[in-house]
Amino acid sequence: MTGDRGDDLRDRFFALHGLAAAAREEAERRLLADVEGLEAEPTTRLMGLPLSPFPTARFKRLRFVAADALDEAVRGRFARPCPALPELAAAFVDPEEFGYHCCENVVGLDRLFAGLEQGAVRFTGVTWPGSGVTSLRAQVSSALGARLAELDALGLYVKPADRSRGGLRFIFHAAELAAALTVALRDALPPELLRGFVHVNPVFRCNRFEPGDAPFAAHVDSPYFDRARHHVSKYTLLLYLTPGRGDAPLRFVDGPAIAEIEAMTAFVFAQGLAHEGRPYVDGRKVFLRTELVFEEHEVEHAAAIGEVFAKACYLDGESVFAAELAASARAAYERAAAAHWRGPPEPVADEPYLHKQFRGAHFVTNGFDYWFSRAAFAPVEAAALALLDLLNAWIDGSPFRRLCQSQVVVRGASERGWIAELLRAQAPAPEPVFARLNKPALCPEPEAPLRHMNFPSSPDFHDPFPEDWDATRHEEVIAVYARARRWALRRIAAAPITMLGKELFLDPARFVVEGDRIHVLSRERLGPVHFAGAVFFQPEDFVGVDVTLAALHPLVPPIAFHEEGETLHLRCDLFRNSWMVSHRHEAVPVPRVRTDEDVAPESAAWLRAAELDLDRLRAETDDPPPPAETSRRR
Repeated sequence: MTGDRGDDLRDRFFALHGLAAAAREEAERRLLADVEGLEAEPTTRLMGLPLSPFPTARFKRLRFVAADALDEAVRGRFARPCPALPELAAAFVDPEEFGYHCCENVVGLDRLFAGLEQGAVRFTGVTWPGSGVTSLRAQVSSALGARLAELDALGLYVKPADRSRGGLRFIFHAAELAAALTVALRDALPPELLRGFVHVNPVFRCNRFEPGDAPFAAHVDSPYFDRARHHVSKYTLLLYLTPGRGDAPLRFVDGPAIAEIEAMTAFVFAQGLAHEGRPYVDGRKVFLRTELVFEEHEVEHAAAIGEVFAKACYLDGESVFAAELAASARAAYERAAAAHWRGPPEPVADEPYLHKQFRGAHFVTNGFDYWFSRAAFAPVEAAALALLDLLNAWIDGSPFRRLCQSQVVVRGASERGWIAELLRAQAPAPEPVFARLNKPALCPEPEAPLRHMNFPSSPDFHDPFPEDWDATRHEEVIAVYARARRWALRRIAAAPITMLGKELFLDPARFVVEGDRIHVLSRERLGPVHFAGAVFFQPEDFVGVDVTLAALHPLVPPIAFHEEGETLHLRCDLFRNSWMVSHRHEAVPVPRVRTDEDVAPESAAWLRAAELDLDRLRAETDDPPPPAETSRRR
């Protein structure tokens, strides 16, 4: 696609926010018609996620990112729709490519609320409109009032992926705003509500509803939980920035219905209370939502809650491919949230399963349980395939779930006999999904050096290469290559799963089976540092890239498994009830010594591919390189 057409679509999208409702609806309809079916390649990537500066049929979800994190060559094509926050760039992403690391978009607004004066907010007029519900009136300084009013004009709103939430919203972080609210609530709330209170969560949701918008359906708020600090949220805080009235703008399912709300009214209520919100009938409704965090050591952990939450997250991601799963995901989220306060959830009668096929290999999952044919998979292979699916790992430029053929099957939650029958009926895969990779063979041992070989000078000079030049035999090039080899092998050797193009390689040594648990070994990431290059030829200029492998380093809890007749049954709870694990998808360039003379100074191709400089490479391989089993060529 030409830049002009893409730029026009981008500009039309952001112009929608300045239009009146009727004009906006018509302009949005025309824009969607132009975008529907429009294909375009990504302009750049950020943390592995492809980005486009304009909407397309593929790139349809808006995200705000730090502009300076974008490739400088294309940074100017990405809109900066928020004049007050020029450091934020708007990018469009493909929701099919989401992993658990990029589902939420939390915008940093700490600068907007920096320097709040002491006592910027205080609460008065405390009342109790219903059991478990506290109402307060916020009095804010003129400076804080202006900053809160500015939130609605920032242009950061997006439609929630879950349409049952209604309206528009964005999520932001503001530590000083949270600190000011913490102080004010300590002064205003009764002691019995503050026992164990630590602070207000600095992550806020800013919601906006116009008259006629769909309501925010009845729901229970999911609590925040930090296992290491023994922190858990117990109360929700809503702060209404605009006044209005209507058919219960705030209604508690088993409690009061609030028909009219004044500006700067706050509600604090127990997070176990189901509630819903409707638009005002007489104007725009804007409110903030966060929670009160408490220190709590008496926390029990029910595996059933984690199971339901894991299924909810998985079905939510799969609903991009199968829209009928959205309702099941929403119901599972609600069951998990309510169970935190009411005890383990009751079993459901029916639940959705997905029958998936990847390269002829079949499995069944509900997002927590995975079933494989014992005749087709060993436990380690089944665990690896389940991880690729759960993490939606990238394979040769495509997310795993896009590469699968999937069918939704709704069955009784306690009926499992059909799974073995279904898997038995499938033809075997034409070839194994995973191969074995000879990792050391990727990087050959260095040659023996020729001690008296001169080094090339500068390409600006006539005939810069010595007559006996052989990059594979020069001791300085060998020294750089040996370190690059060690750097690459460390990363490749530590990866349980590696990808070379479409090929998948499994290292069984990185999967440890103990009893009914599969432990996946991984490592910590070493961050890259960038420095400047040189002018003349340097040894690193002669170390290029042979191939690039994608190394998946999952940091996950043990995977439980057991055999059930013909099937292998795995249980994968990446979230462990309330905390979320991480994974890294790392590109590892494999070094080779360049033997040609078409080398540019300052190129250092391998160092650039590894996002290193020579000093950093030395720092990361500071122990001596392994003794070279050199060739006998003389």
